[in-house]
Amino acid sequence: MAKLSDIKPIPLPTLLKNKRDSGSALAAAAVIIAQDIATGTRTVVYGRELLEDLARAKARHALKVLIVEVHVEADDLDRLATLIDFVKGRLGSAAG
Repeated sequence: MAKLSDIKPIPLPTLLKNKRDSGSALAAAAVIIAQDIATGTRTVVYGRELLEDLARAKARHALKVLIVEVHVEADDLDRLATLIDFVKGRLGSAAG
């Protein structure tokens, strides 16, 4: 099972440029994490509830995780949330 540190982040502009591939990648991901380019800080933007449920159950499951590089200070989180909302529907409690 791959580690989170093994996942190569995808820059947000790449997702925005190639909408067909980005839609597929976002649709397939059970968990989407934003990684701030400036600080390296990671934030779960989709799938938090799933991760919390797995942690409570102390279960190990393979999950499709997508890490997207963003500039937090440039409102990229909002742009990413809008893209996720478009592909997956309302973020609701899944974003948590």
